[in-house]
Amino acid sequence: MYIITNPKSSAQCGSLGTHSSALYSFSPTPSGSAVESFRLAVVHRFDLQDYIAIYGPAVPSEEQPSKLQELVKFRARSNDIASVQWSLGLHLVTADSPLSYRCCVYTPAGECLLNLEAYQHALGIRCVAPPGSGGGLLAVGSFDGSARLLSVFSWQLAFELAHSVAGATGCVEGGDRSVQCWVESEATFARRRLKVLPRLSPAASAGSGALPAMGVGWLAWSSDGLLLAAKEEAHPRCLWVWRPLQARLEALLVLAEPLQCARWRPAGSVAVLAFCSSSGRVGLWREGNEGVG
Repeated sequence: MYIITNPKSSAQCGSLGTHSSALYSFSPTPSGSAVESFRLAVVHRFDLQDYIAIYGPAVPSEEQPSKLQELVKFRARSNDIASVQWSLGLHLVTADSPLSYRCCVYTPAGECLLNLEAYQHALGIRCVAPPGSGGGLLAVGSFDGSARLLSVFSWQLAFELAHSVAGATGCVEGGDRSVQCWVESEATFARRRLKVLPRLSPAASAGSGALPAMGVGWLAWSSDGLLLAAKEEAHPRCLWVWRPLQARLEALLVLAEPLQCARWRPAGSVAVLAFCSSSGRVGLWREGNEGVG
């Protein structure tokens, strides 16, 4: 057993936490590799500064056939890290607490490739979704209702997707009818236009916890990295499906009750998104299929 001392705790983050705060992350193990090939990234806090350490298996010996060792430790560019995760096993992505907007990307050696600060003086990042195995875009969801997509090749902003009435123009009356808009009614989905985009009441928008009910709170890539699913907390009944490389909304699913969870099919030639609401039913949206089941 190996004990890592002085990791940063969630109590040392900003006063507002995120839904998926995690101050450590295992790198994905490549297929066909030995189990001992993993790397573990841990956020540490020393002298009011954030550091990132990467741990991995040491070269085994007769005395210690299996041991973990610190491979590298470096000071982080930001100073209020709330989450860290691996991107494709090649880079580390960190996001600060929502009190400020900052997303950084590092190499395992500690070189900072990206220091994103989209805006200031407002609540910042709410969630981060690294690309899947077939994708090349890093998605960052924020409290301003946008998902910013950055190329993992140039680390430049590629697209900005607005989860608002403007972003859903193809789903409201008078908009472009090429966008699939499915509305749930009496346990079935029908394709039709919306008069308005359903949102929380002003009283509910205050939120029940530390975070206000606003902003992109969940993002997930399909297995091929071509479709992005999202939930905007101010519109909890809406499930957004984007095709980012074409910068367009592929589908908008409007549920009868607030969305509780959604997951992509982990593999396959056709993307399938399963979702459920507080109604207790599970629905399926299929790419290219004219229907929701």
